Amino acid sequence: MKARKLFSLSAVEGVIGSTRFWLLIVFFLLPAGLVAQGPESKPPGAPAPSDATAGPSASTNQSLRVRVQVVSVPVSVLDKRGLPVIDLNQDDFQVYENGKLQKIKYFVREPLPPLRIGLILDTSNSARPQLPFEKDAASEFVFNMLQVRASKNLVFLQTFDATSSIVQDFTGDPEVLNEKIRKLKAGGGKAIYDALYYACKEKMLNSGPPEQFRRVLVVISDGIDVQSHHTFEEAISMARRAETVVYLIANPRYGFTNPGDKVLDDIAQLTGGAAFFPLRQAVGSDLETGYLSHGQIGETSQNKGLGS
Repeated sequence: MKARKLFSLSAVEGVIGSTRFWLLIVFFLLPAGLVAQGPESKPPGAPAPSDATAGPSASTNQSLRVRVQVVSVPVSVLDKRGLPVIDLNQDDFQVYENGKLQKIKYFVREPLPPLRIGLILDTSNSARPQLPFEKDAASEFVFNMLQVRASKNLVFLQTFDATSSIVQDFTGDPEVLNEKIRKLKAGGGKAIYDALYYACKEKMLNSGPPEQFRRVLVVISDGIDVQSHHTFEEAISMARRAETVVYLIANPRYGFTNPGDKVLDDIAQLTGGAAFFPLRQAVGSDLETGYLSHGQIGETSQNKGLGS
């Protein structure tokens, strides 16, 4: 009997693995306290300071300190056919912050830095019918990503229901991850905002310099949150602080309206990632979304074990 592969992470792999340009922008930040150290304002008509009060100590002993912050901005460029553009140079880019042109200090085109990937699976009760397919897609994904560039990439596995759990820390061994993936079980509530916040704060911020490693989260979920302690805004803020791009794959069943789709779209847009909705099309109608009927080795029944 053939099983239907309801969704695949191949689209995400293609986006993550595409040619990326890295723009390192230098921001010069003026400390807030420096404003108070400037010359005092005088009301109109006030007498000018005398030579005794305006000597060298008042004009030459002040120092200006500027804090420099380098921000990395990964950019993928595609043409109108969706193919990567790989021959661009630094002069082809302009970056603005609040309407002000920023200076691009460093420009890197290749080689691509290694990946630090967090694979986050929704194991709540609502995801129970889809969990077998999540496992298949996750296993294939880790094998593909860890075979790239002589396994310089590392992946950690996290699940979430009412709480978040790191099932496997960063590793370059796909067999270890696959073993943990196959043992996952569904149950509990749903707190996707907490999961994003926790992954970025506890793992991504400690995964190495962002200019040396690309930080990526891949999340499979329906986007619905019912009991997070952190808000949507806090989760997005932490992802930005950790310089982490979030890719999301929706897992609701075909034919069902899902209010969480907008949440997935918003997370992707605000973190520079992308959201994929492979189950929006009928089975067999769209090859790109992974609706491929094919034979598989071993037990593929999605109903097995659901009552245990």
